[in-house]
Amino acid sequence: MLLLRYLTSVFTLVDTFRFSCVFTAVLLLTRYVLRSKKQTIRLPPGPKGLPVVGNILQLGPNPHLTMTNFAKKFGAVYRLKLGSRMVIVVNGMDAIKQALLRQPMDFVSRPEMHTTQYVCRGHSIVFGAMPVDEHRRYRKLIVDALGTYALRKVNNDQNNNSQSVKASPVVERIVTEEVSDLAQRLLKSELDSGHEVHGVTEDRKNMTGIFNEIAWTTSNIMSAFLFGERYQPGDSHIKFIIDNNNDFSRIQANSSAADMMPWTRYVIPGLLTKFKAVIKKFDDFMQEHIKKHVENFDNIYDWNKNNKTHVEPKNVLDGLIATARLNRGNPLYDEKHTLNTIVDLMGAGFDTISKSLMWIFVYSAVFKDAQEIIRREIDTFIHKEDRPPKYADRNHFPYTNAFIHEVLRHSSFVPFTIPHAVTRDNVRLLGYDMPKGTIVFINQWSVNYDVSVWKSPEHFRPERFLDADGMFQPEVGDRVLLFGMGRRACPGKVLAKLEMFLYITQILRVCNLSMHPDHPGLPKTEYGLTMRPETGKMMVEPR
Repeated sequence: MLLLRYLTSVFTLVDTFRFSCVFTAVLLLTRYVLRSKKQTIRLPPGPKGLPVVGNILQLGPNPHLTMTNFAKKFGAVYRLKLGSRMVIVVNGMDAIKQALLRQPMDFVSRPEMHTTQYVCRGHSIVFGAMPVDEHRRYRKLIVDALGTYALRKVNNDQNNNSQSVKASPVVERIVTEEVSDLAQRLLKSELDSGHEVHGVTEDRKNMTGIFNEIAWTTSNIMSAFLFGERYQPGDSHIKFIIDNNNDFSRIQANSSAADMMPWTRYVIPGLLTKFKAVIKKFDDFMQEHIKKHVENFDNIYDWNKNNKTHVEPKNVLDGLIATARLNRGNPLYDEKHTLNTIVDLMGAGFDTISKSLMWIFVYSAVFKDAQEIIRREIDTFIHKEDRPPKYADRNHFPYTNAFIHEVLRHSSFVPFTIPHAVTRDNVRLLGYDMPKGTIVFINQWSVNYDVSVWKSPEHFRPERFLDADGMFQPEVGDRVLLFGMGRRACPGKVLAKLEMFLYITQILRVCNLSMHPDHPGLPKTEYGLTMRPETGKMMVEPR
């Protein structure tokens, strides 16, 4: 019996020893494999950061300038650590084209962010981190919505070998009427109060004069073609849209902190309270409009009475409702997606277009010589055609086109696109590995200030877009990057350019813009997703 117990204990020790050896061997092998795999991953270089915050403190008040300077040291593709998140920054036209045009499906995603779950309930095509197939369907929904009312595809040649997109006549009519009203209000305000100062208040919270009027008319234009509703100055609906957009711009920094440093959500009470409240107010406001249109749709279009299968919508929202009626049972066209589409169009369209127009007016006021050349083009055209210019006449305005593109380039008021994300595993960009889900910043500023593309990019010079005969060169204009590119490019780019052309030609036809003597040069910018003039005082006088 004692011998049996002894032998059992010996075998137990042997088994334990064998198990320990095997377990240790497995651990060592696993460590070796993981280390070998890690060594084969070639991440881009980048600056060293600090614990917890990473490189955030190094970016300073103007991250677009800092990140562009980093590219000079680390190359067109480098990495940062922003809080706990790794970010790849892509700089320069060649690298950006490689990512967004030659490898579009590798970077079409949006990153997983905590705050995006509150925008359009997590289904925003602009901000949302939705699957690729879902994004494709949503984008088609937005393009189709614009196509039913606002935009039209046209053939560029008789053989239908290429197509371009242009705005519909009804949209141009709406813009023209709004700009005409704007000019009258500006001139009336000058006559009533003398040389009124226009700009941004010193506390940066409120816009005055022409800046506020630009925001007002832009919002009214968006409301007209989205809802078929236009409002008089002072109406509470438009005031809400402008105030809500300003509130959103001011609290963006809080949302960025919550996304990059998740721990801040737990140690800073109420960090996202205002952010969520602003988003909810806007969603509720849009939901009210949609509900009203859905309730009145049948009566307006006699849909049920005539069993219609097609209508000519009076606005984008009605076009979406009609499409939903024809696709009952298709989850893409339910009420939730209709709301999300309209919210995306209003939010993104209003902010980008209004900021672009603010800069157009500021540059016109600062560079008086350019303003006079544009005015001569306007006068020459009106004298010859005996009517104000339309968007289709823009080829008769080479310097005006050059001026608009130089404003977009020089202001570069959208320094980065909305962040992209690596879509899948095993993605490589210019020799570097990109782990799935990694945040990707597309640095548009670096393109617009690339010394290898633009001679003396810091100087404002519209002539860089003209050839020796003074004609506008579209291929040079295409080098300006402001609306993104590829599958995530802004679908409202055509509308933005239409509004810029009509605003500048109609306003300068009757108004003279100048900067206030206290603020003679270009104003500083207020950094954000889109940048507006920080402070600036302008004067408007009758021509």
